[in-house]
Amino acid sequence: MTNAIKTFEFLPGHSLRIIERDGEPWFVARDVCRAIQHSNVSVAVQTLDADEEAKFNLGPTGPQVNIVSESGLYALVLRSRKPEAKTFRKWVTSVVLPAIRKDGAYVQGEEKVATGEMSEDALVLKAMEALQRKVARLTPQARGLDPAAEQTMTTREWLAARGLRGLPRGVKVRLGQVAGSLSLAAGRERLTRTQPTGLAIGPAYTEARVFARETLDRAAESIGLR
Repeated sequence: MTNAIKTFEFLPGHSLRIIERDGEPWFVARDVCRAIQHSNVSVAVQTLDADEEAKFNLGPTGPQVNIVSESGLYALVLRSRKPEAKTFRKWVTSVVLPAIRKDGAYVQGEEKVATGEMSEDALVLKAMEALQRKVARLTPQARGLDPAAEQTMTTREWLAARGLRGLPRGVKVRLGQVAGSLSLAAGRERLTRTQPTGLAIGPAYTEARVFARETLDRAAESIGLR
């Protein structure tokens, strides 16, 4: 079983996350509901058959989210009377699914070729650049030179692990800024993780920046935080 997460951009600032399970695409229900203007994810998934919805953990420490199968997605879309639902369905069937099933591989932005927003040559170049960055990042790990690279965490998790609670917000922000600068200087990819906001009102989830533990250690040392 593979659980690779792929992200497609439906609208600016609105992505659709897709998880591959046993070779089939499953869609993050919150993203689907947002696209079709359905305000309650829990209510939406309750209308589906048992084999059309499931739970999925977004990473080892990430939140558990509802996901829906392809048939579940169609069921939600067809039940919606919002005009956005038709646009979303057409985008999924004509752009997203063909991009996934064409050759079993997906490159970020591949769907833009189908819409004419990107040429195939530009896509190939982007794929090659992404591959080169990944090779550069993984080579030191393969040689055992960067054992902490896989241990990523947010600044909040790093502070909690060291019992550093109640620090001024400015110190926390500074830690993140320095860690970001160190990551950039080291040529690391910018990584984020979806996590709950804990807010009663407003968005339930947010994207938090994560860093290698070693990077946060160095950042803390540079600002005198021990």
